Amino acid sequence: MKKVNQCLILAAGNGTRIRSVSAGLPKPLVDFHGKPILEHVIRRAHRAGIDRFVIVVGYRSDLIRSWFDGRSLGVSVTWVENPDYHKSNGISALKARNEIHENFLLLMADHIFEPETARALLKQPLAPGEVILAVDPNIGRIFDLDDATKVRRDCAAQPCLTGSSRRPRMETVRSPTVCGS
Repeated sequence: MKKVNQCLILAAGNGTRIRSVSAGLPKPLVDFHGKPILEHVIRRAHRAGIDRFVIVVGYRSDLIRSWFDGRSLGVSVTWVENPDYHKSNGISALKARNEIHENFLLLMADHIFEPETARALLKQPLAPGEVILAVDPNIGRIFDLDDATKVRRDCAAQPCLTGSSRRPRMETVRSPTVCGS
């Protein structure tokens, strides 16, 4: 099994739901515990073993690139511009298709996670064309349930990962890759 060391981060959206607290910043640059959310995401993925990042930007991308240029995070970044950032995340992911050539970790620029969760995903063997998804089944913590991605899961038929009692239980759902061209 080849080690996954590449990550795709979707960071293109406007952040309309948090506009009242973002002071005009793009959502990835909004402060969370003293650092921009994007910095937390990159550092946690790096601690999980990711060295190369492809980051799709759109809304106020100049600010995100400028912020990154002033940091030394010890990772390699390839930027992909998405002028259609007002559309769905799937469009942003497709914009990066020419930069992703092997298995990768897909993250959102505004989803905080534990590095242990990413490490557990990266250790899972994948068949060709297969994807793996970590799902937090605790919907009580979801900020905008209408906007959340819904997943039908059947852990009786598929193995599910579980976290420690201090962390949300993460379940693994396997499915074939769905790609557009």
